[in-house]
Amino acid sequence: MNILYKKYISKNGAVYIPEAYCVLNPEKAEDAIVVYVIEVYDGDKNGVPHMIYFSNDAADPIDIVTIVKKTYPILTAKDVLWNTPYGLKVEPYIGVYKVHEIVNETSLPDGVVMVRSVI
Repeated sequence: MNILYKKYISKNGAVYIPEAYCVLNPEKAEDAIVVYVIEVYDGDKNGVPHMIYFSNDAADPIDIVTIVKKTYPILTAKDVLWNTPYGLKVEPYIGVYKVHEIVNETSLPDGVVMVRSVI
């Protein structure tokens, strides 16, 4: 399967993001040294895509989750039952992951990747 990517330039190199992902703060891409992927377990079934968060430091995952919940109010709705790895819950299972870095872009893996600039 061919994935279409959006390319952002950051302080550490180029960041390739699948087009289907939602970028929460694209204006921060240029100054970013760390990139995070946010995933909501079973989010696709509730209209919540994978998301990207650019940061110029090691961001606190709790702060990122707060921004995600403001962006997608369904994540705080108490009448929605979420399928989580631990069964049905009122609160969704939200994962925050640091993006992997590679040194050349000849073969991009599926998903998000940062290609480190080599000077």
